[in-house]
Amino acid sequence: MDSNNQKAEFEGAVAVTIVTKSGSNSLHGSALWFNRNREYAAKNFFATGIPKPPFNRNEFGYTVGGPIVKNRTFFFNSYEGLRERSSLTTTQSLATPAMRAGDFTGLPAIVDPLAGLPFADNKVSASRIDGRSKTLIDKVPLPNQAGTGLAGTLTNYVATIPRMYGINRYGLRVDHRFSSQDAIWVNLNYSKGSPYFVA
Repeated sequence: MDSNNQKAEFEGAVAVTIVTKSGSNSLHGSALWFNRNREYAAKNFFATGIPKPPFNRNEFGYTVGGPIVKNRTFFFNSYEGLRERSSLTTTQSLATPAMRAGDFTGLPAIVDPLAGLPFADNKVSASRIDGRSKTLIDKVPLPNQAGTGLAGTLTNYVATIPRMYGINRYGLRVDHRFSSQDAIWVNLNYSKGSPYFVA
């Protein structure tokens, strides 16, 4: 990244310059692999009483370059892959079983939108709960913790969610020399991947 002493063609505060390798008259290449997993990682300083969460990260790839036509045309190809399997512990605030049944005891008054008055005892009768909302709330897990705050509605659900990342990056460059003073090159790069991508 160039941030100062830029040439005139780089207008603005910051410019990013990307340099790619080219092939040569000799065939050459390299390979890489990097692994990081929970077996060799330290525990979180504040979480010594619980097991280490699942974690495994693999980065791997290769480069290869060489001649297509000696002294004239060359290629350089690269690949980089990433596979990560880990987990995230999350805390949520979910509706309690009583709230799902229409009982909002211990919470601020629930106003009947038809009458404009609070529901008696802060309870909504089952006949006033739309069937679609019942179907939707059944898809949401029940609290698994006592919870805090009014009626135990805060931080009453803890879960460990698995995460999967997968990325593939490809690169190809072809150079051709017409003469000692004239040359042309083409560089192609492609990347595909996202969370939950599995290869």
